[in-house]
Amino acid sequence: IGLQSKNYQETKRESWKLGEVEIELDQWPWIDPFIELEGPDEAALKSVAAQFNLDWSQMQSLGNNWNNKYR
Repeated sequence: IGLQSKNYQETKRESWKLGEVEIELDQWPWIDPFIELEGPDEAALKSVAAQFNLDWSQMQSLGNNWNNKYR
C-alpha cells in the first residue's frame, strides 16, 4: 500500500509475579523506566510496593494497576 517506515524503536519488558501481584518493568529508549504493579486489590499492591521500598505517594493509579517511575 506504499507505506514507508518513519522510525523504529524497541522496548524491554521484564515480568514477575509475587503472590497475586504481577510486576512489570518497562524500559523505553526515550522515557524513564517504570514499574507496573497489577493485583486484586490496593492492599496487595501496597504490600508489594513496600517490599520493594517504592514510595506509594509517587504511584499513579490506573484502576487496579499502579505505576511508579524508578531511578
